Amino acid sequence: MPAVVAPVVVEPAFGAGGVLPAEVKANHRRALSLAVAASMVPALLVGVVVALVVTPLIGLAALVVAWFGAGFLFRHRAPQVALRRIGAVPLDEHDNQRIYNVTEGLCATFGLRMPSLHVVFDAVPNACALGRDPGAADLVVTSGLLELMGPIELEGVLAHELAHVKRGDNGISSIAISLARFGGGGLLKRCIGEGREYRADVVGAAAVRFPRGLLDALRLMEQAPPPAGNSVFGPARFGGTRWVWIDPSVGLHAGPAATGDLNATSVRIAALSLW
Repeated sequence: MPAVVAPVVVEPAFGAGGVLPAEVKANHRRALSLAVAASMVPALLVGVVVALVVTPLIGLAALVVAWFGAGFLFRHRAPQVALRRIGAVPLDEHDNQRIYNVTEGLCATFGLRMPSLHVVFDAVPNACALGRDPGAADLVVTSGLLELMGPIELEGVLAHELAHVKRGDNGISSIAISLARFGGGGLLKRCIGEGREYRADVVGAAAVRFPRGLLDALRLMEQAPPPAGNSVFGPARFGGTRWVWIDPSVGLHAGPAATGDLNATSVRIAALSLW
C-alpha cells in the first residue's frame, strides 16, 4: 500500500505561483557549493605541485586560482557531461512540433526562456530537466514518454520539469550526475536533497489548466513495463541518474516506497489523488 501523506495544500491556479525567491536562492547556493566542492581535489593537487616546485606562497595562490577556475569550468561543463551520460540527443522543433508548442506555452506561464529540448531513445516513459540554471536549461524526454502520453498528460509532465527549472533544480541535477560517477546513486541523492519531486508536482500541477494530467501521467509511468536489459533505466545504468527523473521508481514500482520518501512515485500519486 502506498504511504499516506497530507493533501497538497496549494490551490490549482493559472500561473506558476508558489516558487519562492528563497527556494531559488537556496538552490543557486547549493549548485555553487557542489561545484566548489567538486573542484577542491584538483585545486589541491595543483597547489601542492606548485608549492613543491616553486614556493609555498605561490602554491597557495595557484590553489586559489585553480579552485575558482575549476569550479567555474565544472559548473559550465556539467550539463554536457550529464546529457552524454543519459544518451540525450537534441530534439529539433520540426522533429516533434507538439512538445515544442506545449513547452513554449508553459514557458510563458512560468516566465522562463525556452529550454533546449532533447530526447533519449528508450521505451521507458520518463523526463528530466538539466542545464546550468533557469536561463540555460535542457529539457529531456524519452521516446517512450512521447509515444505514451496524451496532450493533457504531456502538459503535466512538462510543467513538472519546468517547475524544476524555475526553482533552479536543473543546475543541481547536472552537477550531481557528474559527481555520481565517483560516488554512485547515494551521493546523487544527497546532492539533490529530499522531497524535490513532490515540490515540483505541486508547482507544476498548479500551473496547468488540467491539474490531474500530471497525476494521470505518473500513473501511466507506474504501470509501464519494466525496462529492457539495454535500457538507460536498467539496473546497471540507472543508479547514477535515478533521482533526477520525474519517475525515479523505475524498476521499483512493485515494492513499497521507503517511509517518508516524498520522491517516490507511488507516494506522489497518493498525494496528488487527494488534490
